[in-house]
Amino acid sequence: HAFPELPGRIARNLVRTLAQLTLHRQLEAWCIRKASLKLAGQLMKDPVKSAVRKAAKMGSFRAAKAMLKTSALSNALLYSTNLFIDEVGMLLEWLLPHQHVSERREVLKYAKIQVASSVLGFTFCTLGMAVGTLILPGNGTFWGGICGDLVPLLILQQ
Repeated sequence: HAFPELPGRIARNLVRTLAQLTLHRQLEAWCIRKASLKLAGQLMKDPVKSAVRKAAKMGSFRAAKAMLKTSALSNALLYSTNLFIDEVGMLLEWLLPHQHVSERREVLKYAKIQVASSVLGFTFCTLGMAVGTLILPGNGTFWGGICGDLVPLLILQQ
């Protein structure tokens, strides 16, 4: 093989993605059962549709301001779930017995980068959705969130 580590990386990414989706859906179900209906709705809201409704009701500027809270709440569950699964994966990798000290340091360094990436991604995705709503509610909200989500890649590039 030209890339002998590729099958292992694919398998790890598959397990990671399945774990993130499963935990995310389980937390959504828990919110529906245990949290207030209002909070559950806020945590699972579609921010793109919400931005269009808000802009029609209150204008772009007030909608963009309101989208800061809406997008923060709707992104909270997703980003916290992804961060949790990523950090559990890092912990498991760090605990592997065959690792040298230098390999463990790399795992810890990467775990710190994951935390920073999640915090930056959450923050800039939320801000991007608000700015996007100001420019073009709906499509702008979507693309603002995408652009904001890419900020950690630019800032934390090595």
